[in-house]
Amino acid sequence: YQKVQNIPIDIIRKLALIVIKENVFVYEKKFYRQVIGGAMGSAFTLTLANIFMWKWEKQLVHRLKVSNEIYGRYVDDIFFTSNDSLESIDQMLDEANNFHPNIKLVRQIGRSVPFLDVLIQNRKGTLTTSVYHKEAAEPYVVPFGSDHPGHVFRNTVDTAIARAVCYSTTLSEFEEEIRQIKLMFLYNGYPSRHIHWGLTTLFKVIDTALMVGTYLNQNLKQELSARMIKHIQSAGSDQEGQTQRPPDKQAANIQSKQRSH
Repeated sequence: YQKVQNIPIDIIRKLALIVIKENVFVYEKKFYRQVIGGAMGSAFTLTLANIFMWKWEKQLVHRLKVSNEIYGRYVDDIFFTSNDSLESIDQMLDEANNFHPNIKLVRQIGRSVPFLDVLIQNRKGTLTTSVYHKEAAEPYVVPFGSDHPGHVFRNTVDTAIARAVCYSTTLSEFEEEIRQIKLMFLYNGYPSRHIHWGLTTLFKVIDTALMVGTYLNQNLKQELSARMIKHIQSAGSDQEGQTQRPPDKQAANIQSKQRSH
């Protein structure tokens, strides 16, 4: 390519260098210029990081693809499966670490590993998932009494419930996550009726959500569907005659598979 949207490649390089090398900030009345890395929050920095990681990961991805393994990456967070020995995996990751001095992989290998906000497990050869909670994390979401538009609180509840449905492979994991969700939102000042409304509303479209995260377990689909239908019917009789939504604010992984991340 000589141009991108009629902009010469040489011009794009020069503009990129300005964004990378001319990051300045003021601290205690002194000007500082960043000389390594890119500015946090910059859209260009994220794009450049993805390009850099793509070039770094090509050989690793090819090796895993030949073995019909799973590989996924979100920015600098990586997950993959392997049937190789621990020694072979360590050697592969050590080689990857030598690609560039600024890339240092912190690895976690086992039958159970977290990847972003999902816990991925190998249970006797079956891949299962559930919502991952960091041990030191506080049960904090946007407080219900904070100064935010009503849709923020609704979306916070809906997202937590949708994640529970998409990530939970078993019914017991789903029920436990819903229990934790209720406690978390009550802790942050959400009225119980607001949480209940979020559950019943989302359950009405849960057949779509089930296709996302629980396709590995057909029995779970049937169990969840039956449970949700019962729940909706119960909620309907409890709220008979009510057509208004409650107020938004008043008083939210071997001879199986190994995963490395």
